[in-house]
Amino acid sequence: MIYIKEKYPDNKSVLIQIEGNLDSESLQILEDTCKRHLNSNKKLSLDLRNVIQFDRKARDFVKKIRDTVNILNSPQFTVEINGIYKEK
Repeated sequence: MIYIKEKYPDNKSVLIQIEGNLDSESLQILEDTCKRHLNSNKKLSLDLRNVIQFDRKARDFVKKIRDTVNILNSPQFTVEINGIYKEK
């Protein structure tokens, strides 16, 4: 299960906070949310602080968008195992 909270610090950026398990069941929700904001030309940041677990598809998605999206607070296990951390 995943919980996504969208915050708008200003009219040019969006912060998406993710909580729970980021897996193939919940990944489509995150992909759709990211796509919607990227299409609006807003600066997008993902806060992964409260992600408990990533599956392979979720890890691959985050790695794919990390050059476009600011990844914040990546859990230590994702830094060491998955190598997805890239904070701009």
